[in-house]
Amino acid sequence: MSVEVYVPANFVAAGWGTPTVCARHGEAAVERAKIRFVSDTSRWLILLGVIVYVVVMAVTRKTVVSPAWPFCARCKREEVTKTLTGWASLIVGLLLWFASVQLLSKPAPIGALVGVVLFVGGALVAGSGTRPSIAGGVVTNDGQAVRFARAHENFASQAVAAQQAAARQYAAQAGYAPQP
Repeated sequence: MSVEVYVPANFVAAGWGTPTVCARHGEAAVERAKIRFVSDTSRWLILLGVIVYVVVMAVTRKTVVSPAWPFCARCKREEVTKTLTGWASLIVGLLLWFASVQLLSKPAPIGALVGVVLFVGGALVAGSGTRPSIAGGVVTNDGQAVRFARAHENFASQAVAAQQAAARQYAAQAGYAPQP
């Protein structure tokens, strides 16, 4: 079962309170890697043009960099599998399109179309194999937190416990008496 959880951006950037399990599977980390979480840009803006999309993205994008984000063994396998599959599909699609359009004496529109579909599909699969995509975190529009829409329960419980510990520490330093 997955839950939605928000991790404060300052926790992510400092590496403090970062759970010891991966966000996706809730399993113990076998690797920690530097990762950059970014905010979402409305995809429909691409309909207005690539330049408009890039400008809006550059102006509105929020970024949070984690120095050591946890990834489990399943995450690592998924990264390798998606990356290799995506690149293989990109190359095969490009070769098929090139062969259909350029090398054959009679153009083969079906081959060209299949090549384009393989190329685009490969780009999408390779893009889903990036570490931020696998981790599943997106920076909120105000830049104050990283949202995990489908986090594993183990990850969520560790993230909430870290936030509660920080609140208790802040209260103790500020001189607030603990509530019974």
